[in-house]
Amino acid sequence: MAKLKININGYNNALESLTINGKPQKITKTKDGKRFCEVECEKETQISIHKSHFYTGKAWFWWSFLYFIVSIFGLFDVRQNKRCYVFDCKFNINVETDTELTLAVQTFKDGSKFAELTTDAELTELSNIQFFDKEAQKRQKKMKKFKIFFTIAAFAVAALLVVLL
Repeated sequence: MAKLKININGYNNALESLTINGKPQKITKTKDGKRFCEVECEKETQISIHKSHFYTGKAWFWWSFLYFIVSIFGLFDVRQNKRCYVFDCKFNINVETDTELTLAVQTFKDGSKFAELTTDAELTELSNIQFFDKEAQKRQKKMKKFKIFFTIAAFAVAALLVVLL
């Protein structure tokens, strides 16, 4: 097995979703701020970096509502990412000897490449795109209105119960 070292340039929080052959990888940060990931891998290796928004998926409403209730009407809620950026970067790399790969994350531009990949090894790019998810933004606005309405209704019911009892 050969070693693959991935040097990461540019900053992006979503690199927490870096997987190699389906296994999540830990990104190490040096004192001078450089980030890298080093792993032993097979000859044919698939590397994937993917991020979708919280408001995508089948049960987005129910999960969001559950978090809203558990966090006591959003009082102790963790701030969600308001930007609806989505990216998908998948590629295969042929690692025969110790290989170094430089992954330069690009600044966001709708419909552009997520990262520039530089290496001496054979590289097959399957997908490399970033875009703005308009559906997630619509859902985010709907959920915000629903949370405001639900909070007002809950306080009205609580006030009514206090008055009646």
